[in-house]
Amino acid sequence: MKNILFSLTLLISLCSYGQTRTAIINNLVKQSNKAKGMDAGGGMILIKGLNENNRAFVYVYNTSSEGALKQYKKTVSKQFFINQSPTQYSKVAKKNNIITKWRYLYNYKKFIEVKVYPSEWKD
Repeated sequence: MKNILFSLTLLISLCSYGQTRTAIINNLVKQSNKAKGMDAGGGMILIKGLNENNRAFVYVYNTSSEGALKQYKKTVSKQFFINQSPTQYSKVAKKNNIITKWRYLYNYKKFIEVKVYPSEWKD
């Protein structure tokens, strides 16, 4: 999970001001797809980023480890991500009205999803 903040910072550093929300989300998708294979901790691997309806950016992670599955079910929550803000990413998400989702898969089947709306980030 330590790498989540690193990846957020890396991804948002490539977003420039003046772009549309769609362009920013597409840039995040492009950069997250370049980071495929990054371990977010405990064997939870980033497999892709998604643009959902030009309104949301989705991180998609997968694991085949039951241990990682149990750990993420215990620790990952909306509040977990909100408590890390303000970050460079959360500021851009809030400013550009981007919904952020973290989708965690176990053997490529969805087991948990966390959604943070722009208004929920700390200032």
